[in-house]
Order: sequence, then C-alpha cells, then structure tokens
Amino acid sequence: MQKLFRLSVSTLLLGLIFMGVSNAQWQVPSGPDAGVVNCLANQDSIIFAGTLSGVYKSTDSGLTWTNASSGLPTTYIYDIYSTPSSIYACCFEGIFRTDDLGDSWTETDNGISTDNVYSMTSIDTVLFAATMNGVYRSVDNGNFWTRVDTGMTDPFVNNVTALGAYLFAGTDEGVYMSPDHGDTWEYANNGITGGSIHAMGILGRSQVFAGTNDGIFVSTDQGANWTSITNNLVPTAVYSMGLYSDRMFVGVAKGGAFVSTDQGSTWNPVVQIDNPYIGDFLSNNGMLYASSADGVYKSTDNGDTWNSYSAGFHASSVRVFLNTEAGTLAGTFDNGAFISHDDGLTWEPFPNINTSGIRGLAKSNSALFAATLTDGLLRSTDGGDTWERVMSSVRDTYIRTVAAQGNTVLSATFSAGAYRSTDNGDSWSPLSSGLTDTDIESFTFIGSDIYASTTFSGFIFRSTDDGETWTQSSNGLSNYSSVHKVVEADNYLFAAAGDGVYVSDDGGNNWTLRNNGMTSTLMLTVEAFGSTVLAGTAEGYAYKTTDYGITWTSINDGLPPYGYTSAIEAFNKSGQNLMCATFSTGIFWRPAGEIITSVRDENNNMPKEFALSQNYPNPFNPTTQISYSIPTDGMVHIDVYNALGERVAEIVNGFKRAGSYDVAFNASHLASGVYYYRIESGSFTSTKKMILLR
Repeated sequence: MQKLFRLSVSTLLLGLIFMGVSNAQWQVPSGPDAGVVNCLANQDSIIFAGTLSGVYKSTDSGLTWTNASSGLPTTYIYDIYSTPSSIYACCFEGIFRTDDLGDSWTETDNGISTDNVYSMTSIDTVLFAATMNGVYRSVDNGNFWTRVDTGMTDPFVNNVTALGAYLFAGTDEGVYMSPDHGDTWEYANNGITGGSIHAMGILGRSQVFAGTNDGIFVSTDQGANWTSITNNLVPTAVYSMGLYSDRMFVGVAKGGAFVSTDQGSTWNPVVQIDNPYIGDFLSNNGMLYASSADGVYKSTDNGDTWNSYSAGFHASSVRVFLNTEAGTLAGTFDNGAFISHDDGLTWEPFPNINTSGIRGLAKSNSALFAATLTDGLLRSTDGGDTWERVMSSVRDTYIRTVAAQGNTVLSATFSAGAYRSTDNGDSWSPLSSGLTDTDIESFTFIGSDIYASTTFSGFIFRSTDDGETWTQSSNGLSNYSSVHKVVEADNYLFAAAGDGVYVSDDGGNNWTLRNNGMTSTLMLTVEAFGSTVLAGTAEGYAYKTTDYGITWTSINDGLPPYGYTSAIEAFNKSGQNLMCATFSTGIFWRPAGEIITSVRDENNNMPKEFALSQNYPNPFNPTTQISYSIPTDGMVHIDVYNALGERVAEIVNGFKRAGSYDVAFNASHLASGVYYYRIESGSFTSTKKMILLR
C-alpha cells in the first residue's frame, strides 16, 4: 500500500509538471518591456496607449500595461479617442471601436474611402475623423461616415480638434476652420508659419493651439489670427502638446519634452523625460502622462518630476541579435539594447550601449561592435561593459550594418560608403574596388568568402581576399530585387530578396528563385541552422525549409497577425531556444527542436559512428527531442511504434548528410503510454523507449 501511494504521488507530480503544455508555437518571453507609444487616452481611471502594433491598457495608473488589441489588426495606432460610452482607435487600417474597455474591437469606418485615419474629435455626440482623404463626420457613433470638407484645397488632414461649436483641421498647408459641423470650411492660417500642422490642442473655452515646424501658435478668436509663443523653444518643430491651466507641455522633434509655466513666454526642457520622441500628453485623476519611444512617463506632482513605466509593453522594434559570453544581446530601432542570460526567456535593459537605435551587432576575435542610427559605430573591448566610437573620421553617424571575422571588420554607412578594418577597428579604409553599390544592407562571412547584400540595385557582391576586392555575383537575380542578407547551409547559399529567397549551389555564381509554399515573398531576413533555413518577410510571415528551398512551410503559430508592423527582422538560436525578432511586437521564442530538425556540429567534428540518443525530456507531454548521428550520407528513417508494434508516427524519412541531428516529436495526437522509436539508416538500426504522460 505504501509503494502504491508513492507511485501515485510521483505520477501526480509528473502530471503537474506537464500540465498546461500547449501545442508547439512561438511564445512571449518576459520582456523586453519597451515600445514606441504614439498616443494616450482614458476612460474613467483606465488608461489606453496606442503603439506601433496595437493598443495597451493600464488599470493601475500606468504602473503596468497589458495588451488590449483583441480584434484589432497588428497595426500602427495614430490616435485613441474616448467618449463616455466608447473608445476609438485611429490606425493604419481605419477606425476600430471598443465598447468594453478594450476587451474586443470592431471595425467602424463604413463610408471612409481610405485606411489611414490620423485623429478624431467630437462636438456633442457628432464624431469627426481626420484622414489622408479629407474630414469625415458620423452622427451614429461611427457606424457610418460622410465626407465633409467643402472649401478645403488640401485633403491630407493630419488632425482635428473642436473648440465649442468650432471645428479645426490641421493640414499640410495650414489650419482650416468650420463653424457648421464641417459643412463648410475656411482657411484660418493667418500668422502661422512652418508649413504642416503636426499637432493641435484646446485650452479652456477660448484658446486653440497649433504646432508646426516653426513652433507653437495660439489663437483666441476662433482661428482668425494666430500668434507665435515659440520664443526660446529649441528645437522648434512641435509634434505633440499637453495644455493645462497652469502649465503647457510640448514634444518637439528629436528634442524631447518642454514645459512652460507662463503661457509660452519661456520654455524649459523636462530633463527627467529622457527620450527624444514624445507622442502625446494626458491628464487623469491628478496625474500627468507622456508617451514616448520608450513607454510612458508619469508625474504625480503636476509635472515637477517624472518616472518611466514600460512594464508589460511588448512593442519594441527588435532589429538584430548577437550571442556573447555575457548573454544574448538584442538591438532595437528605438529602445537601445537588451540582454538575456537564459537563452531568450527573460530580457532586461542593457544600458552599457548608450544609444537609442541599433541596426547591427557583430563580434570579432577581441571586440564587440554596434552599428547605431545616430551615434556611429561603437566598439567594446571589455565584453560590453564600456563602448567607444570608432571609425570616427567618417562624418555619417548612421551606420547601416557591421560584420566581423577574426581581425577583419566591415561596416557600411547610410550615405558615406562602406569601410574595412583589419585591426579590430583601430584604423579604417574605404571599400571601393569592384563594389559599385555601397547601399549595403549586410555583410556575411562564409568560410574564406565575404558577401555584400545591397538593397538599392539588388546586387550581391563577393570578395575572396578578405574584402580587398569585390566582384558582382548576381546572375539569376531579378532586376532591383533588393537583397537583404546571404547565408550558407550545407554548401548552399540563400539570399533574402524583395521577391523571395534565391538559392545558389555554386558559391553564388548562379541563383535560382525558390518560393514554393510561400504566400508572402518580400523577404527581410534569412538564417541557417544546420540544414534548416528560416526566412522572414516584411509582412510578418515566417517560413522554414529543410530541403534547401525546394519547399517552404509556415512557422507562424504564436506570432502576431500578419502586417507590416509585425515584420520579421531576425532569427537567433541560443542554447536550446530559438528567437524571432519583429518590428514593433518585440521578441518571441520557442524550443529550437520544434523548428530546427538538424544542427550541424559547429566544430566540424563529424560523428564517427551511428547513434540514437534517449529522447529528452522523458516522460514528456506532448513534445520531446530526439537526437541521432550518422557518419555517412544516406537515407534515414525514424518511426514511432506503440506497445502493440503498430507504427503510429513518422519522424524522419529522407536523405541526410553526415552529421548530428536534433528533431522534435509532437505526440499531441497520441494517448498516454509507452512508445518506441526506431532508426534505420543503411544497415544500422536502433530502438529506444519513451513515455508519453498526458
């Protein structure tokens, strides 16, 4: 009886361990908590934030955030507008409405002839929307819209706001005013300079404000005349504003936030909002909020002090990964760098690289390099603790890419060409011999060769002498195919291009387009892990091939809905985990064995004998990993049998090159019990037992 009890407890514990394991798919890690927040709104005490990839909400005054985008496309949110009964999201795909505080959204833009809706306002219960195709009006809570812009000569409307019964629209050519709910409009721009109206706002019952490239302007006569209150504001391009009785805040392009306590006579920087992009301001329950490229800032003392809160925002735009001795680095477009010490499961800020935007990361034999958007090429010689700018004689600080092998480092700028260093970045010389296009998206070291991928001409260039000279290697590529990256798998080359993936079996001399199985072909990245190759597109599609591009299969389960704001930027493998970087929806991970069916020995130590290893984990539910090795090329069959000897699954059936392999087995269709897996390759056979515990 005692033994039976112990067995029952063991079984129960194993069941608890595997409880809740779902079908294989991408998962959201803990962090990075970051993302560009464009706009803010509230309904009662709940705050809503619009990002590049959907809506988030906070129920604890902005301390933490959760995704509230069910029913929304993964898209750029321009504005969130709140009424007493509903909340509206103006986005790249039109207008969506929620009546249940963000739990669900439905599209509500019938009658609007364009997808791009930038701003909303209301007069009483009548709604107005600013679009790239004029102003629209709805009298039924947004169910149907009618275009109302008679008198406007510029249909591109950036924003709308209302002062009493007067409606104002900011366009690329100035301000228009309507006194009759949008039926007619008159040009009301007297005194405003600076072109496009980037932002508008209301203070009290008599003041309307407009922000342009030349600063901020105010009108107290319904827009008939405007006066500049820019004064000492530098930079002057005002893109957002928060207007309150005793102080005014503005967000200026690349300059962060400024505050005035004297109605615009003087302006001072808000130094605690340490971010150059400020999208919006909000006042709620005695607290102030500012949206930024790094989450939301909050003040509880009327703007005297501010703190940043980004916990829960899974909205960072991740560009690149790099595995280092300290951990895996992730470089983002607008939130600096993050680091993971547990193979992508959790992420934390990596402030050592003091820059906001990173396009590339690389590792030479003695240094790390970061290609940044604004601070040039940075180098660390102490494992990432400290960084300094190198290649400083090049005036262009926008670095498109960096790659390294041994002592050789290659880097390309946005407008000043490409450069090479053969001494780990101490000295640099221009790349020119044969490299006729320096609009380089990436460099790739493959053996003794280097490949340069270009996006303007769509050419691939190859160097066989460490980057000294280059020859074009583009035969078979379509004209202007915009090549982003070249990788190698089992002596095959793969190129991610604007019209799909090209494959070469002769070192890049000739290329063949291989897109079979793909729905989207606008490729941004390609990566090889052994003989498994992954590709990602600008529309958020992820694919894999295990037969050198002959067929591709989707691996999107768990990734955000398709859309340009969920573009796939990079893949990476660290330990037993695979990572996927996306534009504006952060990082995703999954066990590598679910996707990568083979991993080549990185030390080129080919197995000397056949082997079939015990699966891990064992017992399992519902996935496990099986490893095997073959010393020679040949056909491999791995099948699964039940206790009656009946074959219930086929894991591997095909030709494999000599090497060591890992393959994932998903038993979600099988009942609990004992199973056997058997390998056959040539004259070699081996059988192992495994336990499925559901």
